Order: sequence, then C-alpha cells, then structure tokens
Amino acid sequence: MKTSERPAPQVRSPYRSRTVLAGYVFAFVSGAAALVYEVLWVRRFVSLFGATAPAASATLSAMFVGLAAGSLLVGRRSARWRRPLRAYGILEVCIALAALTVIPALGLYERIYPAIYNGSFNHPLVFVAVKTALAAAALFVPAFLMGGTLPLLAHAFVSSREEFGKTGSVIYAANTFGAVLGALAVPFLLLPTLGAERSYFAAAAANLCVGALAILLDRSYRVARETAAEGT
Repeated sequence: MKTSERPAPQVRSPYRSRTVLAGYVFAFVSGAAALVYEVLWVRRFVSLFGATAPAASATLSAMFVGLAAGSLLVGRRSARWRRPLRAYGILEVCIALAALTVIPALGLYERIYPAIYNGSFNHPLVFVAVKTALAAAALFVPAFLMGGTLPLLAHAFVSSREEFGKTGSVIYAANTFGAVLGALAVPFLLLPTLGAERSYFAAAAANLCVGALAILLDRSYRVARETAAEGT
C-alpha cells in the first residue's frame, strides 16, 4: 500500500487509555465541584431570603435553567470545535471565575434586599418572582457554563456512536457520582473542616485545576498525534 493511501494515524493505547481515564477524573471532579457550589448557594440564599423552601426553590430553579441552557447551546455546537478538550478546559476555568463573581453579587443583594422585601412582601407572587430573578441573575452564568461541560467532554473522548455507549456513559456516571459525593462532602467534611468560604474557594480551585490539566492534556495529545503522523 502506498503511503498516500494509508488511513490517518490514531493515538492508541496506552496513551489513549490514559487520556480517557483523565476524562473520567475530570467529569468526577467537575460534578463534585458543581454540587459544592449548589449546596453553598442554597445555604447562602436561605440566610438571605429567610424561608428555606422558597430560597431553595429559587436557587435550584435558577441553577437548572442555566444548566439546561448551557447543555443545549454548547451541546449543539460541540461537534464543530476541532479541539473540544481545550474548549472544555477553558470552560472549566471560566466556571471558576464566574463562580467567584457570585460572592460580590450576593453581597449586593444583602444591601438591597430589605428594600425589596418591604416593597413586595404584601404581594406573594411578586415576591417569589423577585427572589427567583435575583437568584437567576447571580447564578445563570456559572450554571450555564457548567451545563456545557459534559457535551464537550463527551465529544472530546467519544469518537464514534459505538464508543458512546461505553465511554460516554462512564463520563456521565463519573460526573453524577462526583455530584453525589460533593453534596455529601459539604455538610459532613468541608463545612466542619474548612468552613463555607474556604469550601467555596476549594471548589473554584478544583475547576481551575481541571481546566488547566485539560488544556495541557489537549496539547500533549495533539503532539502525540502529530508524532504518530510523522512516523507513518
């Protein structure tokens, strides 16, 4: 067979196996960080809004709207990006930065909320709508970015429909398992040892680390592919 007729070289095991394993770790850590944020956001909005159920409902509604929008919009475009792993890494870094902007937003809410409370308390539906709008304004951007991570991560490591059943499902399972442990870690581990503020910054640091590692892995994976191409 002539050299020009050979198929495009692929980076195979063990390097490919290590990169897919890294994808599972990224999904796990990202899911854990997301639920740490979510639990701490609910906790903060409860202290701000007062009643537990309305505060939790407003926070979760804002969170899930952002997640759904991010998954939909980023998922539709993920196949167009030639380097989805790098895009995923950038998205994780942006999640950390966006999550840090929630803190000053909540500080602003604490100053203006008494006036909102006095103006809308006698109108329950308006009051609930205002709470939800405030939560959405603070949380939509980081939640939107979180929603876009799994489509990009799956696209980075799933190269065919046949592979999606195995690799794609494990990525989603790792993300879900990380979310469960993240939610449990907040009351039983993070808050008793680090406190709320340090736990929040720890979650942001986790996103930053995952993002940086994904970008580096994308670069090394591309170099490996180019080396394989030169050797054919």
